[in-house]
Amino acid sequence: MIARVLFSKDLVVVSPEGRLDLEASETAIERLIADLENDPGSAVIFDLRSAECELSVAEIYGLVEFLSRHGSRQTLYRKMAVLLAADAHQRKADFFALCARNRGLQARAFSTVTDINDWLGTDVSAVLDSA
Repeated sequence: MIARVLFSKDLVVVSPEGRLDLEASETAIERLIADLENDPGSAVIFDLRSAECELSVAEIYGLVEFLSRHGSRQTLYRKMAVLLAADAHQRKADFFALCARNRGLQARAFSTVTDINDWLGTDVSAVLDSA
């Protein structure tokens, strides 16, 4: 399975005060969705290991809701993995995955590349290293 890697800097736009810029983030997500329309079947890895923003529960829910509302089922019915640097943000990533699954999306949160490899059934280490 082919995997696309998306980094936090490309999806989560932060204001100078360190808060989520929701409008700019939604624009970034719209570009992601348009890009995925041309890349059917690949898994998506959201690499948030270097995220510089603390998202609130409401912001996480809003981003998932926006993502599910603006994408076609063909585009968004693919495996989506959220990769974190440490377990410190695991609860929020698990919440993202739960919200996404409740919207019919296949999403899970991980703190190791090995766990992503197991879930996708392929080694994505090279994709993560080259991106």
